[in-house]
Amino acid sequence: MGEAPRRVGELVGSIERVIRERPRQGALGPQAVLAMDALMHALIFSAEPRALELWREALWEGRLSDGSRAVLSRMLEHITVAVARGEHDAAGAICNCLRAVMEPNAFAGIEPISKGGNDARSKRKD
Repeated sequence: MGEAPRRVGELVGSIERVIRERPRQGALGPQAVLAMDALMHALIFSAEPRALELWREALWEGRLSDGSRAVLSRMLEHITVAVARGEHDAAGAICNCLRAVMEPNAFAGIEPISKGGNDARSKRKD
């Protein structure tokens, strides 16, 4: 697997992990807000007809469906390919918050969920 697809997979896994491990009550932390925002933009970017349903599932149930993972992958792949072509602000062209998502340390301390879909919660790296 090349570096770009690997990075997209890691980002999707990290976003999924943050959404799964967010607090069940009270305010969302900065990483959870960023993850939910990234999902919202991916749903809009992909013109997903079930966008509200998928976003609510992530917020209320703390999980990403296959459809949510697919739209995140599609948007992040678009950004990664555009950056490789020299469009350095491809993330910002969709939304400024996505610049933060693309940063190497956006989800520091979060171990991505593996492609195998492991449902067990992992611990944050110390």
